[in-house]
Amino acid sequence: MKKPRANKYLTLLENDLALERKRAERLEKDLEFFQGKCERLELALAKNPQGLLQYGQTTPLPPAPPAPPQQGPRRMSRADILSAWNEKSEAEQNEILERGEWDPTKEVNNARQ
Repeated sequence: MKKPRANKYLTLLENDLALERKRAERLEKDLEFFQGKCERLELALAKNPQGLLQYGQTTPLPPAPPAPPQQGPRRMSRADILSAWNEKSEAEQNEILERGEWDPTKEVNNARQ
């Protein structure tokens, strides 16, 4: 006997509820952890008034250096591949097709340099 559709949706909802309960428990643990961190920071700053002044006067971080340009072969456009293929004679094209190997990146990159 088939289960009615309602049972299917009830099962899905029960699973969602169980996941949300686990998520709520994890969030409560995180909240307790960060509250403890804040209390420790407050106690440390209360013991050291100079630390409080220094804490409020932090200097900004220097900007990150620019990323180096990526090295390596760039992706060839379809137009570059077609132009390299069309520059070949019909005999060369047939020979390449018979061998089954042709690397257009070598020819196009050599032509650009």
